[in-house]
Amino acid sequence: MPSAGKVRWGGAGSLWFRTTFISSVVLHLPGGGTGGEDPRRAALRELEEGTGILAGEVRALGGFDPLPATTAARTYLFLAILLRPGTARRDDTEAAMTVQWRTLDAALAAVQHGEITEADSVTALLLAERVLRATPPSSPRT
Repeated sequence: MPSAGKVRWGGAGSLWFRTTFISSVVLHLPGGGTGGEDPRRAALRELEEGTGILAGEVRALGGFDPLPATTAARTYLFLAILLRPGTARRDDTEAAMTVQWRTLDAALAAVQHGEITEADSVTALLLAERVLRATPPSSPRT
């Protein structure tokens, strides 16, 4: 089953979920399954459901196969910008999640230091850095 991941960028920084699992706390970007939904639409839905944030624009960062030898699952990554408040709608499994903000540089440093290890988030951050360094969101499009 495909999953839709997102990375958020704006003046305040990158958006992170902090999730507590049985034996550890994991920092990761918001995301989730598509359930057959278009990945872009799923990314927008997951962003709002988990964080209460709406994106005015979503740019595709790419996709990857996290475990091609064991599953046909594909992960799609998006960059969400032009953000505004929406309504969070977390389910029972997400009730303990908290939201943190970090600058892109701080998030990348956390990857380098092993604080952020969740594969989708690491991949999304590295791809987003390349996109944002080449064309910042505030730059006019040509």
